[in-house]
Amino acid sequence: MSDLRTAVDWARTARFEGPVRLGDIEAELERRPLESPPEDRPWAGRLAMSLGFVLHGVLIGAPALGTLALVANPGFWGGAPVWSEGLSLQLYVAGYVVGILYAVAAVVMWVADRRRRSRQGLQLVSLLAVIAVLTCGLLLLPAFAEVRANALTPAVVLAALSLAGLLAMTLTSRLRSDDAAEHPLDGLDAHGKQLLHNRTEVLRILVQRGVLPRDVMSKAILAPLGTWSTLDDQ
Repeated sequence: MSDLRTAVDWARTARFEGPVRLGDIEAELERRPLESPPEDRPWAGRLAMSLGFVLHGVLIGAPALGTLALVANPGFWGGAPVWSEGLSLQLYVAGYVVGILYAVAAVVMWVADRRRRSRQGLQLVSLLAVIAVLTCGLLLLPAFAEVRANALTPAVVLAALSLAGLLAMTLTSRLRSDDAAEHPLDGLDAHGKQLLHNRTEVLRILVQRGVLPRDVMSKAILAPLGTWSTLDDQ
């Protein structure tokens, strides 16, 4: 009867006698069924995408809602206030603090890890910049003279951070465009990415079981697909 265990299940239960050769392990990987990486499982991908859209919407919308807390209060326009001007200012500042933190996180992730880069990231930071710049202009109106000193600072900070972040994101994209193929996932088709995921899991399991030393894993995990047999004689 043929062994239908996945490569990862095989690594958990296989018995090894004598020296373990990386070439033999990679041969098992190539002939056995492979598990899908978590991001390739449809239900997980849809759930993660949905949660991501909601989270981005809340974080991007926070500064806009903060501005709305000021604009929608009739008290600033000579009417009877629906809520106090102090509460409007507190909501406004809270929204901009969230926006500032989001802008910083988005730019840092973009610069530090190019796998997280996407056109959406640039668009979201651009949207934050637009919201902040428009709010700065709005706060120059006479209606907001009493709160301008406190309200203008968060908007200016977010505008400056977003614009500086856009510049950094653009520059790093150009500077690192030449080495885009250096990451192991670049240029791999779906099967190659699946094989790489399973290969990494098999190495991790075999190290945990004491079958492979950790230094062998460090060399093997960086080796291109299909080259483990060349490491056995090193």
